[in-house]
Amino acid sequence: MLLRPNETVLDGVLRSVRPAVDGKGFEVTLSVTANCTPTPDQDFLRPTPGSELTLFAAQSPDAAVGDTCKVKASLLGGPFGQRAILSTLKKLD
Repeated sequence: MLLRPNETVLDGVLRSVRPAVDGKGFEVTLSVTANCTPTPDQDFLRPTPGSELTLFAAQSPDAAVGDTCKVKASLLGGPFGQRAILSTLKKLD
């Protein structure tokens, strides 16, 4: 069986941090500047430079809107849908 890696590594600019719709956690939106995943064609999220990516974060990230960041994310799925999850966010500035 061939498995795809479930980790996305990207550089991006933090565009917004909003409370999640369900009231738990935050929705973090980034403008993607580079997909740094070692095999980007096998990446589940496949962010492309210039696109926007919205991720769920359990805690508000330690960065301000406009900061350039290195992000690790994954895609969690189940029988009722899927959600892109923020694993780590590190300011590059």
